[in-house]
Amino acid sequence: DCKIYVYKVNQYGQESRVDIVEYSRGEGRSCSTPVNYRYSVPLYFEGQYVVRIFEDQGGSGNYVQALFNVVA
Repeated sequence: DCKIYVYKVNQYGQESRVDIVEYSRGEGRSCSTPVNYRYSVPLYFEGQYVVRIFEDQGGSGNYVQALFNVVA
């Protein structure tokens, strides 16, 4: 759906969505074409995050994901 969903993971492994970023619409690219996207997080947002890209437009169902950590 051309959106990146960003979740923060707390100390108990629970996730809460903190951001949704449209990465392709209006830029003349197809959502099925691979793209590189830079996403900046302030260092004071220290912790573990999950980024997901869903197959459908509702933000549910099949997705790919990557984990990253913000360390100050």
